[in-house]
Amino acid sequence: FIYGYKVGGIYQSEDEIEQYQSVYEDQVANRDLVSPGDMWFQDVRGPANDQERFYSTTPDSIVNSNDRTFIGNTIPEYFYGLNLGASYKGFDISFFFQGLGGVDKYNSELSKGVSMSSTGINQWSNTLNRWTPNNMNVWDPNNKANSLPRAVRNDPAGNNRYSDRFVESA
Repeated sequence: FIYGYKVGGIYQSEDEIEQYQSVYEDQVANRDLVSPGDMWFQDVRGPANDQERFYSTTPDSIVNSNDRTFIGNTIPEYFYGLNLGASYKGFDISFFFQGLGGVDKYNSELSKGVSMSSTGINQWSNTLNRWTPNNMNVWDPNNKANSLPRAVRNDPAGNNRYSDRFVESA
């Protein structure tokens, strides 16, 4: 399985950051690192307790490593194949098709190509459509390659963390 964070969206304004941080306490300490155009991540779990040994299924208003969850499946759900053959007067032809489905992949090339977190590294051309105050992208899980956060050196807000942002159907 692929395990990581779930993207919730892209901050569009300072007001959205304040609203988010009034709910998610741990982000207050990082307030100076977060700006409009950064991504926010979902709170899906809490820390372990007496009833739940590894993590709580109840969100705890803190986005941290407890909130990493299932974001993809690397084991195929099904396999298929087809074998066709024919012969005529000493000539024969055959076709063999096979495949699998229901499998996901972490696209590390996409994560490198759109990271925008340092200088001197080539980026993909779709980074020209990144979030800016004049181009306020919103998070679209169906168009991940063009739902890009702001460009910032060293990625202080963790926009490029291991998340469903880079998981695709393989």
